[in-house]
Amino acid sequence: MATKMRCPKCGQLNEAGASRCGQCRAPLTQTCPRCGHVRPWYVQRCPQCDVPVDDAAVFTGLFREGPERRLQGRYLLREVLSRGAVSARYRAEDLRDPGTFYAIQELSTVALFRADERRQAEAALSAAVARWSAVEHPAVPAVVEAFRAGETHYVVTEWVSGVDLAALMEREGLRATPDLARNWGAQLADLLSTLHSQDPPLYAPFLSPGRVAVDDDGRLHLIDLGLADLFSPAGDGAYGAVRGYAAPELEGGPPTPQSDIFALGRLLYALLVGRLLERGLRRQLPLRQAVPGIAMPLVKTIARAAHRDPRQRYASAAELRDVLWDASAGSLAPIGAWRDLAVPILGQATRATPPRAGRDARRQPTVGGSTTDSMEALGFERDPRYGPAGAAALGRAEPTMASAEPAAGPATATGEARLAVQPRLIKATELSPGDTRRVVLSLHNTGAVEVSGRVTSHVDWISAPKSPFRLPVGKQAKVILTVRSARLTSPQASEAQAISVDTNAGRHWVAATAQVVTTPLLQVEPTLLDWGALQGEPSGVQHLTITNAGGQPMLGSVAARVPWLRVSAPEFRCAPGRSIQVPVQLVTDQLPAGDTQAADAIVVDSDGGQERVAARVRRLTPVLDLGVTHIDLGSLPAEPAERYLYVGNTGDGVLEGTARPLVPWLRIDPQEFRCQPGDMVQLALTADLGALGDGAIEVPQAVRVRTNGGVETLSLRVQVVAPRLVLGGGDLAFGQTRLGDVLSRDITIVNTGSAPLYATVQPLVDWLSASPGSITCAPGEERQVEVVADTTRFPKGDVLDVVAALRIDAGTLAVTLPASIEVLQPALRVDPQELDFGYAERTHPESRTLTLANEGNAPLAWNTQTDVAWVEIQPTSGVCRPGGAQEVAVTAYGLAADPEAEVVVGTLVVNTDAGRAKVPLRLAFAAPLLASDTTDLDLGVSVNLRDVSTSLRLFNHGLGPLRGRITTDHTWLAVDRASFECAMGRSIEVRVSTDLEELPPGTDRAAGAVLVESNGGDLAIDVTLSVAYAPAIEPPETLVLERADPAGQPQGRLALRNTGLATAHAELRPSAPQLVLSRNLLDIKPGKSVRIAVRWQGVSSAEAEPPYIEVLSGGEAMRVPVVLADASA
Repeated sequence: MATKMRCPKCGQLNEAGASRCGQCRAPLTQTCPRCGHVRPWYVQRCPQCDVPVDDAAVFTGLFREGPERRLQGRYLLREVLSRGAVSARYRAEDLRDPGTFYAIQELSTVALFRADERRQAEAALSAAVARWSAVEHPAVPAVVEAFRAGETHYVVTEWVSGVDLAALMEREGLRATPDLARNWGAQLADLLSTLHSQDPPLYAPFLSPGRVAVDDDGRLHLIDLGLADLFSPAGDGAYGAVRGYAAPELEGGPPTPQSDIFALGRLLYALLVGRLLERGLRRQLPLRQAVPGIAMPLVKTIARAAHRDPRQRYASAAELRDVLWDASAGSLAPIGAWRDLAVPILGQATRATPPRAGRDARRQPTVGGSTTDSMEALGFERDPRYGPAGAAALGRAEPTMASAEPAAGPATATGEARLAVQPRLIKATELSPGDTRRVVLSLHNTGAVEVSGRVTSHVDWISAPKSPFRLPVGKQAKVILTVRSARLTSPQASEAQAISVDTNAGRHWVAATAQVVTTPLLQVEPTLLDWGALQGEPSGVQHLTITNAGGQPMLGSVAARVPWLRVSAPEFRCAPGRSIQVPVQLVTDQLPAGDTQAADAIVVDSDGGQERVAARVRRLTPVLDLGVTHIDLGSLPAEPAERYLYVGNTGDGVLEGTARPLVPWLRIDPQEFRCQPGDMVQLALTADLGALGDGAIEVPQAVRVRTNGGVETLSLRVQVVAPRLVLGGGDLAFGQTRLGDVLSRDITIVNTGSAPLYATVQPLVDWLSASPGSITCAPGEERQVEVVADTTRFPKGDVLDVVAALRIDAGTLAVTLPASIEVLQPALRVDPQELDFGYAERTHPESRTLTLANEGNAPLAWNTQTDVAWVEIQPTSGVCRPGGAQEVAVTAYGLAADPEAEVVVGTLVVNTDAGRAKVPLRLAFAAPLLASDTTDLDLGVSVNLRDVSTSLRLFNHGLGPLRGRITTDHTWLAVDRASFECAMGRSIEVRVSTDLEELPPGTDRAAGAVLVESNGGDLAIDVTLSVAYAPAIEPPETLVLERADPAGQPQGRLALRNTGLATAHAELRPSAPQLVLSRNLLDIKPGKSVRIAVRWQGVSSAEAEPPYIEVLSGGEAMRVPVVLADASA
């Protein structure tokens, strides 16, 4: 039995011998280009001719024609530059600007089998293109655009005219000298510094000679941005790094600036030794041995950059750049004559070496390296009629121009040299001002020897390659000439001898004419607007590119000739040499179904000409086909049932929609669906019939199917076979009852349905019970159930009205019954639970309040009793209403208790309808003890009968509260409180003060007592007071001396008063000799005043200190300032 073959793209199993996958149409076989043998995709080597896949790709690239196909209607693929498993690079010509070339990278998702891998790769590509587009550095090619065609992605970048460093070493046999390596290394280090400064940083782990090219001016360029690694899960190495140049740490971590520095160091080593490291070296070549005369600082620089330990490398690419290129030698600039510095690789002949004498001049160059110069290396393009260039076969970018000089001297082989040049007249018409156009000159060696020479332009407005060429026998090549209209001195130019081709076959002249358009010239692209197949309401917008190829501004309009197209901006103005975009909107509501095509759908009319644009679109229309309009489920039991609903699509578009149930007992899965043209989708329809009653159910609108191909509503009918539960008999209202009574009620269960009824009776509250708990009732029968209420569950009584008290469950049928009951029962609550009268004096009765509360729902009758004689209870009985409370006064009499006992206890019993409560009684007799912090209290000295005060503290060192009163034995002695109460273990402060108005006159020492009487003892605290009599002179604040007449001396009187109780002896001292007092010594009796005459004799000075009189009395000094009312006199 043949084994099925699994598709490498989608994993679908296919029949043996299938050439394409039936699911995704991916190819399952490969055809060998050498022998034509067909083999499965997973066989890596042809079983007939033993050609492996990679060799076959090279072999096919050598012989097949170039990829002459268009992308986006703009890019014409001219040449395959490289090809890999998931990527290919092309050189493409811009059809909008003939002669302008771009590099296009093609990326395929064929190696990504899972959809999530493809989505991740596409998202990573979009992010990478955006990141690289933002980099501004001359070594990074500008990204023109990125687009997608089917499962293939394309990235368009500017064309780099040069040779990649791998081809320089491998095919041309050249290696870099130390000076050249320094310059190239500094350029790449500067590029890495720019990449690492991005936010976030960009890294180039893919850096290798094959991905860097050098142009004719000596400037290095990246020709590969590492995008192919995003689509290849098993690429070269980690993060796209190339073997031989990858830093060791990339195997276990992400790229860093140091990993890029390592790759650059290895690249410089490869350039100096002239060996590609990705193929490995049979033995490591020390730089000093491989490059004789190399400076030791450069050796150390490369060794440090390529050190295996990242910490030993340079900290940044900028640091490496500064080491490679000393700023003191001048700014970093490319070396234009770099080929003069490149040297041949030892043991390998360069392509610039001419053939030896005697060697067959007709021998063709071999792929991968030759001893004969190729036309591409000398600045000419291969004629596409003779197959693609060798770059397509080798998978590397070949330069369009180079600057290698041919070997001097004529050809040594014998024979006649002949050269055919076409065309003999170059025409460049309809040039715009400032336009640049490239034209092709074909050269064909029709002689018997090799032709060598040079193409020279003799007019200023045509440029020719500067490099000489060599053309082997029978070979043909193209020479790219550039026509620049800006250099023309007049709108028209014609030159018979514009271009000369000087060779060993003679000189050939080529004429040239040029015409610059000074009027507007209309060009419109594309000529066909193709929307393809559309469905639904797409935003169908395409753009027309209108170009003014003339020399004057162009005015015009764009008009739609069909109703299903609309031009939003019909009027336009376009400057010379510029292009504008005109959006064309697809009006979907005017678009007929099926294929629609119009040759003159859009007309562009301008003063530079008129163009017509065709339009084509196909509107796909799905059609909903359910096949039925009514759903009949038949006769079914009352349980979930499943049926299927089939949705068909008889149209040519994809049918999308929803199916929604319109009744709650229907369910549809899935509710959203998608159906391809001609296909059918199965929907599961589930009916929950258990929620329905017995009998026939008809629903006019049960299911609605709403799609983009129509809307249909289905009706439904079903006959439900089920029991029907009906309750009869009494309800569960038990009414009022006493605690402990047993009540019962009967309910009747009747089955009026068409199927047996199986039911269980389940109480939902703990005070109900049902018997029997389960029943079986045939159609038309009835059963009795007894429900009993247990009132013992409510010891305090209760009033209940329960909504869900009993459940009768019969499968999908369930009934819940309410129940109510009122159980009458009083409930006693006593507060507090214990009566403690505390410490009481035997002569002072103590009272407490006992609260009796009824928390039940019936009246509570109560009475009290006790066996102790020292308690009195009022009242002793009563009735408490439900929810109410009554207070009972309980009084303890200490005199009625045992006189010898310190504490007496007892019990008070409360008898009620709700039970009996016992309340403990306790009475302790107080024994306070009075103490004081002092027995002698000294009030100190009162000067001149001023009142004084102090305090003492009384303590209760006994049991129970201390109560008493405080008095004094004299009226001049006072206390701040007459009575007091002090808790057990506490103290109080008593303030003692004097009232000396009551003290007999002349008393100089007084004694008294503070008397404390309390239930904890008595105290007498002695109090003493000393009285001192002293003088007290009150001087005036200021003494003012005034003149009695203008000629007199200032004078006045100093008044001094003794407010003390003793005679004051005073001395007066003036501060200035001009102050004259009537006397200086004086005595002042208590309560008396004296006046001293004071005058000023002499002249006062403004600079002198203000005068004053100092009064000295009893060791105290007082100053009285003196003010002269008229000092100038």
